[in-house]
Amino acid sequence: MKKRLFLALELPENIKNELIIQQNNLVRKLGVKGKIHRDALHLTLKFIGDFETEKIDSLIKEIEKFTSKVHPFSLTLEKLSCFPDCLKPRIVFVSSTPLQPVKAIAESLDSICSRFGVKEEKRPFKPHITIYRVKKQAKIEEKRVNPLRFEVNSITLFESVLKPDRAYYNPLKLFRLTGE
Repeated sequence: MKKRLFLALELPENIKNELIIQQNNLVRKLGVKGKIHRDALHLTLKFIGDFETEKIDSLIKEIEKFTSKVHPFSLTLEKLSCFPDCLKPRIVFVSSTPLQPVKAIAESLDSICSRFGVKEEKRPFKPHITIYRVKKQAKIEEKRVNPLRFEVNSITLFESVLKPDRAYYNPLKLFRLTGE
């Protein structure tokens, strides 16, 4: 049996509240269809995909070894942008800075997961929080948003359960960043 998994940074409620404000601006312009559910707002570090359930405990142990060496840090969300670009957007997101601590963590998690047969990521890592999936042709203005700063002190392993209305994310394990 397999579970669809990913590793992510969860967001504090006050940050989600601010992202919902940005999202509502898009809803007024583009409609409610592409809105990302509040419970689904997160920063993905590694999409694992279908993973054998009998290997999850071993994966958790390896991630715990890693996270015990990582110190908590601060992230700031400050720019609204789009994939592939804002002239023909498919995804609207808010990006984070600084890049380095998140990128280093994502690369380490990618390496850990590859030891369990998960394909390594080929694309360069770009930390972002998806807030809207564009369903119709539109042009979005890339812009700075009021900086949203928060402390990162954990990583969460999620199971993604796909339902007809949307994906639901169930937290399986919280890994504290203890920096021991």
